[in-house]
Amino acid sequence: MLAIHSPVLLFTFISFILVHSQLKWVVEAQVIPPNFDGFVHGNPRKFNPKRILIEAFFDPLCPDTRDSWPPLKHALHHYGSKVSLVVHPFPLPYHDNAYVSSRAIHVVNELNKSATFPLWESFFKGQEQFYNEKTSNWTRNEAVDHIVDFVTKTVGEEYKSDLISGLNDPNTDQKTRVSFKYASSRGVIGTPSFIVNGFALPDEGSAIDYKAWRKVIDPLVSSKKYHDNAFATSRALHIDNELNSSATYPLWESFFKDQNKFYNKQTSSMTRNEILDHIVNFVTKSVGHAYYSDVKSGFNDRKTDLKTRVSFKYGCSRGVFGTPAFYVNGFPLPDVGSPIDYNGWRKIIDPLVTSKREYEYM
Repeated sequence: MLAIHSPVLLFTFISFILVHSQLKWVVEAQVIPPNFDGFVHGNPRKFNPKRILIEAFFDPLCPDTRDSWPPLKHALHHYGSKVSLVVHPFPLPYHDNAYVSSRAIHVVNELNKSATFPLWESFFKGQEQFYNEKTSNWTRNEAVDHIVDFVTKTVGEEYKSDLISGLNDPNTDQKTRVSFKYASSRGVIGTPSFIVNGFALPDEGSAIDYKAWRKVIDPLVSSKKYHDNAFATSRALHIDNELNSSATYPLWESFFKDQNKFYNKQTSSMTRNEILDHIVNFVTKSVGHAYYSDVKSGFNDRKTDLKTRVSFKYGCSRGVFGTPAFYVNGFPLPDVGSPIDYNGWRKIIDPLVTSKREYEYM
């Protein structure tokens, strides 16, 4: 047997045993569902994960969820096979009957998948009868009976006995819990919430109208290429900042003014070296020809490559996935990828300035 005489080694050994045991308990306690959660809109057999995938998190008794469905349905009809939708039930705990309603949808999905989305729509249309205030005098059993009667009107009386037994089946309870836990694992805190191709949309808990869906999906359908020369031009900004920091923002503005010269289409027939020469000539026109050789040699300096990579990685570490993106006092603003006009900035900053003045005089 190994004798451990060092206190440090003994502490390390004990810590390893404890951590290893805890990790084992976590793995054993975590129940991974046999299937991916959610209800596929349309024909599940034709589901194609290579399409644009929208994941929607809905509460059947949420008014905002109800209002979000018609424009989303309109968008799905517009894009057809280019877009897939998976709906995850997320029963909010402050809607008293949301959990059993979500469980009823799981039961119906097992009995007749073609009735799943008609049932969602029935709940949206008739959800008010299950609001907290309307059901405050019902017992839990009475609430379940009312929901069974409501559901059978949509799916058919022949399913009533199966529906009742389904609501007593531990498997449907487990599936409803999985739906809730899946949403929580994705950081969902309200309904409706949407994730498109793995990225969460802002304004959680608010309906998205048809025009907004078009704004989200149109660029994805067109499959525009990313900006081939963005890294090299960003590196040029780092080089310029090292040479003459007072010229950095004038160079930003020069790129904004003439960025079309470096778009993918305009440079598609140029080699990488030709593009770099083009960028060097452009930069020197902005910062001065005296810097030509320094700008050119800067592209051979590994430090400027590293600085540009750090900038990119810093953006990624903050969850940035498009431009422009803005953080104010450490908090991200919504609508990544959209410019903010002057009135928008005033709306954001004015309350902060007022709050700061009030704090200073306290």
